[in-house]
Amino acid sequence: LRLFDADGRGHAIDAATLARQIDAALAAVPLPPGAVVGNLCLPADPAALVPGLLAPLVAGACVVGDPAGAAVVVAPRAAAPARLAPGQRLVAIDVAPLPPPPAPPRRALAFTAAPTAPGEPMRFATTVPPDHFGFAGHFPTYPVLSGAVQLHELVLPCLRLAWGQVAPVAFTDLKFLARIAPGDAVEVVVRTVGGDRCEFEILRAGTRCSTGRVSLRAEPRP
Repeated sequence: LRLFDADGRGHAIDAATLARQIDAALAAVPLPPGAVVGNLCLPADPAALVPGLLAPLVAGACVVGDPAGAAVVVAPRAAAPARLAPGQRLVAIDVAPLPPPPAPPRRALAFTAAPTAPGEPMRFATTVPPDHFGFAGHFPTYPVLSGAVQLHELVLPCLRLAWGQVAPVAFTDLKFLARIAPGDAVEVVVRTVGGDRCEFEILRAGTRCSTGRVSLRAEPRP
């Protein structure tokens, strides 16, 4: 036999070892006579099979949708017993939620400056890697680089590449117009508009993703 872990790695196991593991799991599930079992596990969880189904069956369960009159009931979450007969008590079979995946490492993006003539806007190109920390949890099925991350990880480094050690005082006229997705190659364009103010835009293959203005101040050198 060959079992596969959640990460897809397989390992060999003989039938006798597997049987002993199942017996140990069954023995670890306390099912007193007359108990009602509510199987609250998702079908893919190991507990949905061994303690949530096999253990009750070994204890003499019948798999029904109505707990009335049954000694042991195995039911999915949506059909968990709504009431108990006199003398019965509920044994809920559930598993702890999986721990969240480790946060992606926070690495600064590398920018390439395009040659420009004096007085022209400055342009900096980079690629947002698929494992960039800014996509974590935002959103699981539709990753989008949030506006705050764009300002901190794309705009601010380019402002400092253009004008040295500066800090933003205020962002104004912000517009987030198009999605920045994992693996996108983007260009950050910055230009001065007078005094300590500048404009920026983030482009993806010519599509304007974000624009805005920012007021800057020089940071004191350490």
